[in-house]
Amino acid sequence: MFLSRRDWRAAGVAAFVLGAGLFSSSASALSFSYYGDVALTNRSHDVNKPSFMLGSVDLFSSQRVSDNSKAFLELYFNDSGDGYKLDVERLWIERTLTPTLSLGAGRIHSPLGFWNYNYHHGVFAQDTVSRPFFLQFENQDEGVFPMHMVGLFSNANWAYGDDQIHLQAALGNGPSLNTGPASVGHVPAFESSSVTDYNGGKALVGRLSYVSPKNNYQVGVFGMFNDLVESSTAAASANTSGLERGEKLYDQLITGADARYAVDAFYLMGEVFFLRSTDRIMNDTLAPVLTTHGSYSYYVQGGWHYQPDITLVARYEGNTFRSSDSYYALRKIRGEAHYVLGARYDLDDSSGLRLEYNQTVPRVGKSQSVVTLQWFFLLL
Repeated sequence: MFLSRRDWRAAGVAAFVLGAGLFSSSASALSFSYYGDVALTNRSHDVNKPSFMLGSVDLFSSQRVSDNSKAFLELYFNDSGDGYKLDVERLWIERTLTPTLSLGAGRIHSPLGFWNYNYHHGVFAQDTVSRPFFLQFENQDEGVFPMHMVGLFSNANWAYGDDQIHLQAALGNGPSLNTGPASVGHVPAFESSSVTDYNGGKALVGRLSYVSPKNNYQVGVFGMFNDLVESSTAAASANTSGLERGEKLYDQLITGADARYAVDAFYLMGEVFFLRSTDRIMNDTLAPVLTTHGSYSYYVQGGWHYQPDITLVARYEGNTFRSSDSYYALRKIRGEAHYVLGARYDLDDSSGLRLEYNQTVPRVGKSQSVVTLQWFFLLL
């Protein structure tokens, strides 16, 4: 691992601040758990050569501040090909107000759909090696939606007979795009700031779900109001968008639905996302006419627990948008479909193997296939 002195210092400071400032004096020393994996793949970071890969270093810790409050810290070291870099993935504190309602603040996983909230880094939880391509994280090329938020959040739960109703809501900093000179020829960075909001307004997201354990299903609906603004510090004339920092690129509305059903040894799950974007870009090439575009992203996944320790999985995922939609042109996101076949073998309670075949079929261009064998584990 190639960690800079600054990265190690930031990690130490974050752990010290949380341990010293949030936890009571009677609390035990702060301890971390760890998600990790090692993989062998035929394609790594666009290099078509067999490669061994170390996965992300994901350290997380949760502790009670008091009977009614708890705090959580997750430190995420990710290597995109030039050494490990540190992100404070989650840092929040939450207080229970009533038996059914809690309120918190900090950096969280956005409750935008089922997968993002439940399998966010999913090294251990999900059955496949990969996540749906359009749910990649903000700093990755294919990420379409905001996967993180910094602000206030609330969770409410109600019993309905043997079933449950969950309501998740969050209000926080809106994401931005950096279309400045440094991004020419590259995908403009999709940012979710932890310290500054360049937006005039805040992003609002919510998810309402109904869970029936007795009938083995759950369904949810979700939505997000969001302005996407320019974050480049360059002059407007130097930015691809033609706008200055803080000026609005798009009015966006994200809506969608998710569902999961299980019976005996089988399960079926899926999600659909609808994105409505209204152009505010002053660029004759990208958006000669200010207009509104609609686009869809979706997946459906099925699994069969062939043996208690073996699960076979298949998934189809894709996106649909117009060629005139400047949001996808600016992000250099292409239209494509993925066909995923996989198998998961749980070696024991805290480690397992996953084998995945992932074929990408772009609407323009050649198909490509990635085969990955991954050994994943959890240290408590």
